[in-house]
Amino acid sequence: MKFQRLQHAKNNGVVTFQINRPEAHNALSEEMWNAIPQFIQEEALRGTRVIILEGSEGNFGAGADLNQMRELKSAEDAGRLWHAIVSALESIYFAPLPVIAKIRGSCLGGSCLLASACDIRLAALDARFAIPVARLGIVLDDGCLDRLRELIGPAWTKQLIFSACTIDGGKAEKIGLVTEAIEPERLDEYCEQLALQIAENSPNTILECKRSLRRHRLKTDSEAVRQQLETIKNSYVSSEFKERLSKLGITI
Repeated sequence: MKFQRLQHAKNNGVVTFQINRPEAHNALSEEMWNAIPQFIQEEALRGTRVIILEGSEGNFGAGADLNQMRELKSAEDAGRLWHAIVSALESIYFAPLPVIAKIRGSCLGGSCLLASACDIRLAALDARFAIPVARLGIVLDDGCLDRLRELIGPAWTKQLIFSACTIDGGKAEKIGLVTEAIEPERLDEYCEQLALQIAENSPNTILECKRSLRRHRLKTDSEAVRQQLETIKNSYVSSEFKERLSKLGITI
């Protein structure tokens, strides 16, 4: 499949999947969210051993496209976007092969959630992380919060979400949000070496390890999920969201 915004290159069983929308700081549009699950599926079928996910031109990503979100007119529109985001995150989290996030620059909002769905996160020490949903008045689903809680525990999950604070790569490593924080000039080489080392190992062992670690997430309460979806959709089209965007100076 040809991506308009997403590019990838393959080498020795390792695929680099680049979010390539530098004019918007690699913010993810609905089209881009929708492209991710098919990409994961195609690479799994091709026998790819490891995927590296990165952003172009020095930024991992600015999150979901807020200008696009501002244009949402109905709960139906919001539900379609929410489904695209959840499908992308779940496709990475449950992918049958390892996914490594290589993070430089900004890793904000939905892009930080995208990184948290990956198996391993390698970041530059000067990378910047934030999930400022509370500043915008929009709601996260249980899956996003569960993945954060797995990495950093409930206390830091609350602090990041409640305060909408920004932390650097070094702090992100200390709290567990990233696996390792590395000097920026060493990040590319270190990530490649780790990906190639993983690619040499047993795909079946890796797959079964991932399945064991993810199995608890397969149990869901459908009624609770339905109720939460209504809350999330309403937050995307709420007057509070529009007002908070305006106060932050975000315009179309």
